[in-house]
Amino acid sequence: MAGNQQIFQNAMNNGNSAAWDQNWDLAKHYYITALEEFPNNPGALINLGLAIYELGDLEQALVVYRRSAAVAPEDPAPQEKMALIYEGLGRKNEAVRAAMKAAHVFQKVRPDEKSIDCWQRINDMH
Repeated sequence: MAGNQQIFQNAMNNGNSAAWDQNWDLAKHYYITALEEFPNNPGALINLGLAIYELGDLEQALVVYRRSAAVAPEDPAPQEKMALIYEGLGRKNEAVRAAMKAAHVFQKVRPDEKSIDCWQRINDMH
């Protein structure tokens, strides 16, 4: 069943405005509303992950970023964020794996400085 595009777009716009204002609780609420309309929307998932991350719930942010990575495996952003979170949690092996996945995806989609940054982060973790 297709969701309501207008509700989704309004929720995303409101969530983005709240995020811009760094009102992460409100942003989270709106991104959840957007995902109720389109549960597998990668942009809404990534934005929800960021809101949850900014609220300090790293484990829940990981859950959302994992889901986002599964829905959009060609997007390196979720893997990159997961690497940062794992590193912050002291989970070095998982951080390296996520950073390597991000680097590989960055290399495929746009081989630029971001890919190099990921490889450097992996090197720094060793």
